[in-house]
Amino acid sequence: MMLLKDSYHLELEELFERHLYSSIETVKKHYLNHLIQVFVDINNDFIEEKGIELFEYILAENFNYRDQYADALQPDAITKIMNHFVPKTEKYSFYNPFAGLASLAIDLPKNVEYVGEEKNSVIQVLGKMRLLMYNRPANFIFEQKDSLQSFYDDKKYDFVAFNPPFHFRVKSDHHENKYFSRSNANAFIISECFKKLKEGGKMVFLTPNGFLFRRNQKEVALKKFLVDNQYLESIIALPSSILNFSSIPVNIITLSKEKSPRSSVRFIDATDMFTTSKMKRNIVDAEKVITLIDEYAKNEFVQDVSFKEIAKNDYNLSVNRYVFEELQIPEVSN
Repeated sequence: MMLLKDSYHLELEELFERHLYSSIETVKKHYLNHLIQVFVDINNDFIEEKGIELFEYILAENFNYRDQYADALQPDAITKIMNHFVPKTEKYSFYNPFAGLASLAIDLPKNVEYVGEEKNSVIQVLGKMRLLMYNRPANFIFEQKDSLQSFYDDKKYDFVAFNPPFHFRVKSDHHENKYFSRSNANAFIISECFKKLKEGGKMVFLTPNGFLFRRNQKEVALKKFLVDNQYLESIIALPSSILNFSSIPVNIITLSKEKSPRSSVRFIDATDMFTTSKMKRNIVDAEKVITLIDEYAKNEFVQDVSFKEIAKNDYNLSVNRYVFEELQIPEVSN
C-alpha cells in the first residue's frame, strides 16, 4: 500500500482500496496476494522500467490452461490480428464485451474511446490494473458487468470486438431475439453485439469451427441474415491449440456495416501458420496472417467467394469448403 501512495497515482490507489484489498482474502493465494507482494518488495525505479513486463509475466504464469479463469487472458497474437481491423481514423469508439483481462485494449491508440465489460469481479479489477499499468487508452471505461445485460441499451460503437464464451448456456429468456437458444448462445451473442454497431462500423470476433457449418436452425438463420445482407466480410481459420483454455480450432470473423456494397467474402486459411511453445500450445504467426489479410490477389491460402455461391452451399461458412474444395478435405466437427 505504501508503494502505491508513493507513486502518487490516485486512480490506482483508489482501485486498490475499493476493490483489490478486500478481495485478497477471498481469492486464491497465487493470484492477488502474490501479485501485490512482488510489487511491494521491489523499488519504484524497477517498476517504472520493468513494471509492465513483470505484471504480464505474473498474469501469464497464473492464467493459463491449468486454471478455471484461463479464458480471461487472450494470446497476444490473436489480439494483434483482431486489432488489425480497427478503424484507421484518429478517433473512434471501441466496445469490448466479455473483455476478460482487457487484452484487446492494451495496444490501442490513446485516443480511442474504449468501453470494456467483464462479469467476474476479480478479473475486472486485474484488467483495470492492467490498463492503468499501460496507461492506455487515455480515456477508458472498464466495468464489472454482465455483457448479456448490456445488449438492450441504446449505445452504439464504431468498432466491436470480443472473444465470447463458447457454447454458453443462458438461464434467462430472451424471446425478443429470434436467434436465441437457451442451450447455445452463440447466435444470440453475435446478433446482439452486431446491433451495437454504428452504420459504417466493423465487428470482429472469435468463434469455434462448429458455428461455421453446423445446421442448428438459429445459427443457420443468423448466417443467412449476414450473407444475404452482405454484412459478412471475411473469415480467417486459425490453428488448433492456440487458446489457453481449449485445443479446438477457432476462426476470426469480421462483419461490416459499411455502405459500399461487396460482392464476395474473403476466406483465409491460416491453420498452418504457427510455432509450438514449450507448453504444447501453438502460437499464431500474426505477421504472416496479417500479410494474408492485406493480400490483394487470391492465392492457395486466400479465396474470395461470392455471396451467391455461399447461399448455394446452404450458408456453410467453413474455410475448408472454399479454400480446399478441390482437394476434398473433410471438415472436422467440434
